[in-house]
Amino acid sequence: MCLFDPKGQIKKYSDVYEIIDEYFHVRLELYSARREAIIEQLRYEMMILLNKTKFIAMVKASKIDQRKMPEALLLAALEKNFEADPCASGTGLSRYEYLVSMSYRSFTDENATRIKTLVKKREKEVKLIEATTAQQMWIDAIMDMLNRS
Repeated sequence: MCLFDPKGQIKKYSDVYEIIDEYFHVRLELYSARREAIIEQLRYEMMILLNKTKFIAMVKASKIDQRKMPEALLLAALEKNFEADPCASGTGLSRYEYLVSMSYRSFTDENATRIKTLVKKREKEVKLIEATTAQQMWIDAIMDMLNRS
């Protein structure tokens, strides 16, 4: 059997076990990278949700009023109290677009409660993924595939 090896070169393999031996570490590294990417995404979502909860509370307490505050003062308040969106490009208020673009209907107790529930859910997901090794993720993926067959 001839296949590309992990370096992209054509290589002749004598049997499937030789292929498995060669690609095991490559596959494991990919699962490790996937695990880290999932954790990073969940933490990002938690940061956004926590900041939204805090922003709702500050608006309801009249500590921040976008309608009455000059842009420079609003930006200073946001920079002091909240994390900028690391995925946002640009400067100024655009880094806090996820907060300042919230609709008026978002500032309800029900929405704040819903967001807090989502934060708890994300926290559980992070703990679960952190407690799961890359090897276990691989095994779980194999078991899922076998169960679907």
